[in-house]
Amino acid sequence: MLREQIEKTLPNGYGKLADFSFKFRDHVKTRVRSMRDRRTFWERTLRGGEYSTSDFSG
Repeated sequence: MLREQIEKTLPNGYGKLADFSFKFRDHVKTRVRSMRDRRTFWERTLRGGEYSTSDFSG
């Protein structure tokens, strides 16, 4: 019941976004070692922002 309520409130595209993120999760994890940097990467990526590889140079 709770799941149904949550699914009704989320935009339809969130499922595709979750699938996309899951598909690339391991790929990103092997290239961006720090958890903080991965969080920054995903936040910027999912917001449509730009990032540079130098942002993750530790």
